[in-house]
Amino acid sequence: MLRAMAVGSRCLSVFVRACPVEQGDASVHNTDTPVGADLWNFFYRTIVIPQMPAIESLCERIANVFGLGFFSHDILPERETGRLLVCETGFKFDDRLYRTHLMQLAGQLAADEFLSDRFPARSAELFADEIRTALGNISPRQLAR
Repeated sequence: MLRAMAVGSRCLSVFVRACPVEQGDASVHNTDTPVGADLWNFFYRTIVIPQMPAIESLCERIANVFGLGFFSHDILPERETGRLLVCETGFKFDDRLYRTHLMQLAGQLAADEFLSDRFPARSAELFADEIRTALGNISPRQLAR
């Protein structure tokens, strides 16, 4: 399962989340993800990187419905077709539990920006960019109302 963290229409980061098959439950939570850089990197390189344009498009389309906000989009990649299915969208600024769970892998993952303190700062920067873009599309006359 993938979790795309987005600010408005912009995808900030994509996390790989998984649970051991032995668990017998398809529901995946942050702390179910095995703490292993090789497994995480394998899924990231084979699923996330090739699907990044589609993931970014999903983030944009969801924002077109919900508007500006901090989102977490849970995405299930369909194995046979590669189709991406959005199973849940929530409002979330930072996924600190996931970060804490995988912090020991910092520097070992193909994409680990979510493990740094830079992640929340980048979220705030993207939020400001989204507001500037939104205000740029509003005429001064509309703002005066």
